[in-house]
Amino acid sequence: MTPAELQGYLYEQIPLSRAMEVTVIENGDRVILEAALKPNINHRGSVFGGSESSLALLAGWAWLRERVVPIYPDANLVVASSQMVYAKPVLGDFRATCLGGDAVRLFDHLERRGSARLSLTITLTEGDVVVATMEGVFAAVLPRPTSDSSRP
Repeated sequence: MTPAELQGYLYEQIPLSRAMEVTVIENGDRVILEAALKPNINHRGSVFGGSESSLALLAGWAWLRERVVPIYPDANLVVASSQMVYAKPVLGDFRATCLGGDAVRLFDHLERRGSARLSLTITLTEGDVVVATMEGVFAAVLPRPTSDSSRP
């Protein structure tokens, strides 16, 4: 999926991404998403913390999606937990970068168990300055096979 295709998918499937004006910068080995200040501003003129958290979650989820869905198109991808540390107020456009995680272990667990969890670190920056970090646990769950009760 190209960055433009991923951005279109996010806008269609996760409407908040459109409202935040999320732009997919990169979605290869790492995922980089950017959001503008204006649609994410709070009453103090800085980025709303919920927007920072949302952009980080989107980056981690997109990284997982880019790996799992081509192999398991029906997998359910969810955020299991996250912890955000806000280091500085964000006063301009900002980026979330997910460098990824252990995809080999992820696929091993998916194949053996039908589900897997993966810890990912997502860094938020404004320019070259780190403004926040998220530690997230993302999960992939394969659909359970259904039994065909019409068979004898």
